[in-house]
Amino acid sequence: MEFQIFQKVPAPPQKRGPGFGVRESKYPFDQLQIDDVLIIPGTTSKNFGPTVRAAEQRLPGYFFTVRTGPVMVKVADEAGNLVDTEVVPAGAVGVWRVPAKAERKPQKARTAEEKAAASEKAKATRAANLAAKAAAKAAEGQATG
Repeated sequence: MEFQIFQKVPAPPQKRGPGFGVRESKYPFDQLQIDDVLIIPGTTSKNFGPTVRAAEQRLPGYFFTVRTGPVMVKVADEAGNLVDTEVVPAGAVGVWRVPAKAERKPQKARTAEEKAAASEKAKATRAANLAAKAAAKAAEGQATG
């Protein structure tokens, strides 16, 4: 096998990693003003949430809230009457820039008895779910068999 050696060939630029810098966002989160909404079709808030949280970390002072469509809001018409208007259609996500995140409810300290009761409830729910799944599988087997 014969090898070729090329001399004085510069390396191609890096695409990721240290030295490359911040990757440009695909979505214009930095262009949103407070109460602006960005509509992203073809996704859900569950799928798009991590992208929004990453934008919040990348853009200090920016806070967003996400809603999966359809989202209706009251908008004033020419006569000044409030009319329900679909802002985010079904099958899309709306990302609103908000001035601050909503306050979270404080976590109540639970007693050992409350923790044990919650654990037992979770075990019972898991057992019921497994039993229902097994019953559905058995019924499916009888229907096809």
